[in-house]
Amino acid sequence: MRKLPSVLLASVLMITGCADSREGAAGTSPPETSGGRIEVMAGWTGDEAAAFRQVLAGFTQKTGINVDYEAVEHDLPTILSSRVDGGDPPDVAVLAQPGLLKDLATLGVLVPVESAVGSSVDQNYARVWRDLGSVDGTLYGVFFKGA
Repeated sequence: MRKLPSVLLASVLMITGCADSREGAAGTSPPETSGGRIEVMAGWTGDEAAAFRQVLAGFTQKTGINVDYEAVEHDLPTILSSRVDGGDPPDVAVLAQPGLLKDLATLGVLVPVESAVGSSVDQNYARVWRDLGSVDGTLYGVFFKGA
């Protein structure tokens, strides 16, 4: 089973992601990806996906990390869970549900993101956003929008 760390995309997009379990137990840092390639899974399609691809292009330009975007129009939680169970999760998953983040953290498949983004969260977000991305006081992700 692979662990899910988080990745900070170009200082503007913080989302929960995945890494190989050989990286260690929950609490380890995300793997070095400079100049590499990551896979991002999210539920945006159409115009939203086009706008997100522009953000990802800027991220690639700034970091040298290439991004493969997988748009999942329907049932992202089920598809993501199946991929995690099958040992083939994406490197990054954009989650809209704090409950799904909690479920994945409880299963032990998330890697905390405190060292990567904790201070940015504290400086730029109200406490409620840290609470939504945390399970048992551990920060696993950053929800960047609410509807």
